[in-house]
Amino acid sequence: MGAWGLGLFQSDHDYDLISDMDGEAGIPKLEEDAKKIAEAEHAIKKACARETGYDDGDDISLSIFADHCSTEGTVKLVRDHLDSGVLAEMVAKMEATDFTDGMEDYKGYSRIGYKYVLLGACAMTLGCTLPPTFKQSLAEKYTTVGLMRVALVQMKKALVGPDAFNSGAPYHFVSLNLESEDDKLYPGSMMLNVQAPGNPFQTPAMMAGMQETMAKIKRETGFGMGGTGKPPPKEFGTEVCGGCGAEECGDGGALVKCAKCKKQKYCGRECQKKHWKAHKTVCEAKMEGGEK
Repeated sequence: MGAWGLGLFQSDHDYDLISDMDGEAGIPKLEEDAKKIAEAEHAIKKACARETGYDDGDDISLSIFADHCSTEGTVKLVRDHLDSGVLAEMVAKMEATDFTDGMEDYKGYSRIGYKYVLLGACAMTLGCTLPPTFKQSLAEKYTTVGLMRVALVQMKKALVGPDAFNSGAPYHFVSLNLESEDDKLYPGSMMLNVQAPGNPFQTPAMMAGMQETMAKIKRETGFGMGGTGKPPPKEFGTEVCGGCGAEECGDGGALVKCAKCKKQKYCGRECQKKHWKAHKTVCEAKMEGGEK
């Protein structure tokens, strides 16, 4: 299958999955309603067609991916359909499936897991209201199912920001154009094709890039790859407690400095331990062993 970028919606692989999910969501059944909406939105065109005797027909297209819908009216039609409970049913069905099935054969790629994340991305493009736990689950899983490197960055932005997706507002996944020569099937050539998701023959350079991106996302958000599933910790600065932002200890005493770097301050041992994971990357002295 072909791919023309490493982001979401940039491969035949993604489009095939979207087509499958259109059928599962019952989108074809909405065709008659879509025709009625199109007739209302194109009333002038219809009138002209009747007067001239020429009508080339309306190009009606419905999909769970907003960019594949032909009009704003059809986008709303599909959004309302998914929000009626269809999306929640599809999510529940996928969550009852083993996401790890077959992953060893495809270097961390999970078809059902990828499809799960893609469903979430499609629902975002429509502006659907995501089921309460779905967004949290997407944040925990999207780095583990085999998304390509640019798609990982896109999903991170959609889920944790800046300018993250909000239920009820259509979200646009911007193409980031972060591909390099190493990502091409034929480096150095004029051909633009890159390796598609789930390709078992991904190059070492591509795999290294994906692993680096996933590791960075885990460090920054705590999501995925065994992360905590919690939002990224707030940074308070070095002049207040790095763990809670307090300006003094609970008993009113002065904050205590980190024994290694002598800069970051804490109100107590618990906050110091809690903040160590974030602080250790900037601490000027290396910890020589044991827990701080």
